[in-house]
Amino acid sequence: MKDPKDLISQILSVDNLVSIDHSKQPDKVYDFVYLTKSLLHQYLNTKPLCKMIHNDSVILVDSIYNSETDMLNWEKIKKHPKVSVTIDTFYLGFVFVRKEQAKEHFTIRL
Repeated sequence: MKDPKDLISQILSVDNLVSIDHSKQPDKVYDFVYLTKSLLHQYLNTKPLCKMIHNDSVILVDSIYNSETDMLNWEKIKKHPKVSVTIDTFYLGFVFVRKEQAKEHFTIRL
């Protein structure tokens, strides 16, 4: 199986995708955050993710249907008050944070 960073880099045509340890840069906010399955579990139970994003941030969530726990986590993300739009592509979940946008959820089968 391909490394998820390689797959995301290929999909988004990004050559310089890197992992960042947010605990070493706690005040930094990001436009785009990619959460693997392990990172999702880490950030869902704590508040650092909300500190990492701003209005107009995009979060890409990997493996949203691999297990029942993943599906429950995806539902938690969709219901979060900061989240305005989610797009479910079965393999990946796109999360958009825009306070001026109405809350919507889209399902797209690729």
